[in-house]
Amino acid sequence: MSNQTPLSAEYPLTLQAIDFIEKLRDELLNGPHHQYIRRNRICVGCFKRHVREANRKMSMPLNPYILNRAMIPVTAFIHAVINQPNAERSVCVEVGEILQDVIARRIISVNHLFEE
Repeated sequence: MSNQTPLSAEYPLTLQAIDFIEKLRDELLNGPHHQYIRRNRICVGCFKRHVREANRKMSMPLNPYILNRAMIPVTAFIHAVINQPNAERSVCVEVGEILQDVIARRIISVNHLFEE
């Protein structure tokens, strides 16, 4: 890890980002889910569909290229915020609940996600 990597940061959200996050939250909380266990890992087979459906519902959808590039950091975000995935509870629902707070604050706070 570089010494230049911040351990804490806050990112204000644009209106387009807020629109996307609102649509994604709705999809995560209300959409059908496909979660399964493979070996000792919980696999979420529906997340990419939730992202695409949220984008489709936006008033000004994100460019598909940007959306595909964003999937990697979004997946990293999920792994960073879900410490103890539970096979009995949908990971998508947990992320949807986190996004409710992000929307209310209109800012994404990152604290120590990059520590080793």
